[in-house]
Amino acid sequence: MNLKSFRKSLLENNRFLVFGQEDYFISYAVELLKTKLNKDFASFNYTEIDQKTTLFNDFYTRLESVPMMDSCRVIHLKNFQFTQGASNLWTKEDNVKFKEIIDKLDPAINLVVSSSAIEVKSENNNKKSSYPKLLTEISAMMTTFPLGNLNARELEEYIAEEIREKTDDKIKLEKDKIRYYMDLSGYLFKDNTKTIREINAELDKILSYVKEKGSISNSEIESLFIREFDSDVFKLIDCIIKNEKQQAFVTYSNLVNKGEPAIKILATIASSLSTMIKASYYIEKGYTQAMAAQVMGKHPYAIKIGLENLKGIGRKKAVRCLEVIIKTDYEFKTGMLQENVYGEMALSRVFASLSEA
Repeated sequence: MNLKSFRKSLLENNRFLVFGQEDYFISYAVELLKTKLNKDFASFNYTEIDQKTTLFNDFYTRLESVPMMDSCRVIHLKNFQFTQGASNLWTKEDNVKFKEIIDKLDPAINLVVSSSAIEVKSENNNKKSSYPKLLTEISAMMTTFPLGNLNARELEEYIAEEIREKTDDKIKLEKDKIRYYMDLSGYLFKDNTKTIREINAELDKILSYVKEKGSISNSEIESLFIREFDSDVFKLIDCIIKNEKQQAFVTYSNLVNKGEPAIKILATIASSLSTMIKASYYIEKGYTQAMAAQVMGKHPYAIKIGLENLKGIGRKKAVRCLEVIIKTDYEFKTGMLQENVYGEMALSRVFASLSEA
């Protein structure tokens, strides 16, 4: 995400499609477009419409309203549904009319069509049918921003730009500090659910500290945040998926040194393995990810991430890892293993099982 180019495009054009998991950027786009409006009459010339609950004719009527005491209007059509279904109030004919509206949109109207329900596909996904047909068609007619989770490069660039914007370029945070914070945040870990909204809140905390103290060290950055248990365990699970034994033991040791019980750490890993295994069986039976999540009582995101992790390790090895954790847990609870060796023994057996054919 290049914030500067994103902002420039929003100010220079008037019809936008913004979609993806990072809904912060949808709000950012709308707020920036509002700056085009006369402040005294902004409330009259900004309209938010929920496509899920609004008939097409009602949308069209509101679109046709002329600006009040201003030269332009901003209309945010949110929660847009790109597929037909029982919950979609717009018909196929309505969608055809909608495309005609986009094509002939009055330059005085700034239209934002948004959806946070559409997951942004990976750049490596070359399937032409990855997105719904209507989304692809509208994308060709509007300035389009697919805004999913940022990768490491995008996140670093975003943080640097956000710091410049928040401080009028008066505070410089070295790249090594930014990268340390990125690792600390856990945003880039596969299983992490942290959003850019939370990243922004944490940056405010760091910048306030720098303004007061003049500088900040890595240890001071860490002292500003209580490292979440989940983030560290997600990192440990990543190590298991990637068969990175040495890093796994370092991460485990860090958790223990911070007072986390071995039994809690291993129980969380076992739960993650169990989720990915069970989800894969439901998918084989023809369940969708949403259906599997409902049956398993899990958040859909946990199912999605679990299935992605399973691709890296394979179900056979995931089952073996879960079995050795359960076996080690039994030995610990029956007094065959002491607590001070329980976690290390479980991890050693997990990595031994990964090396089996």
